[in-house]
Amino acid sequence: MAKSVCILVRRAPYGVIQAAEAVRHINGAVANGFAATAVFADDGIYVLKTGQDAGSTSFTSLGGALNDTLAKPEPRAQILVHRPSAEARGLGEDDLISGVTWISDSELAELMAETPNVMLF
Repeated sequence: MAKSVCILVRRAPYGVIQAAEAVRHINGAVANGFAATAVFADDGIYVLKTGQDAGSTSFTSLGGALNDTLAKPEPRAQILVHRPSAEARGLGEDDLISGVTWISDSELAELMAETPNVMLF
C-alpha cells in the first residue's frame, strides 16, 4: 500500500507560521515518496490567492511555492480547494492560482475518512 498523507490548511498565510509550514510539509511529503493531498479550507484559502502582497509582514507569498509544486512532474501533490470556504470569502476560480481542484463538503468528508494520515495546519 502506498504511503499517503492529507495536509489540511485552515490558517491564513500571514501573521502565523502554520501555512508556511504546511507548504513545506507538502513538498517534503512528495520528496519522501508520499502520495500527498493538500486541502485549503477556511482562511487557508488565502494561501492560494493570486497577486498577494505580504507588505511589511516579513512573510513571503506562498502562491509561488505552490505553483512550483503544481509544475513538478509526477509524482506531485494534489492541491484541493474547499469550494464553500472560498465562496464564503467571496473568492472564485479566477482569484486563485491555477491547477487546483475544487471540492465540496461531501468530497472533503470522504477524503478525511479515507486518508490514514492527516496533518492539520
